[in-house]
Amino acid sequence: MNRIKETAEHRGIPTFIVADAGRTQVVAGSKTVLAVGPGRKADIDSVTGKLRLL
Repeated sequence: MNRIKETAEHRGIPTFIVADAGRTQVVAGSKTVLAVGPGRKADIDSVTGKLRLL
């Protein structure tokens, strides 16, 4: 996640990491989501295009 964040920011794409509130089984403060964008589709795909869907 950190590598993707750094790559996106290096290319001028905004990012945001979500830290869990800890109200379920996930420990509070755990990084659970990385938002990438907004940006042009081609720019976003250059960073995230090879990630597989879960």
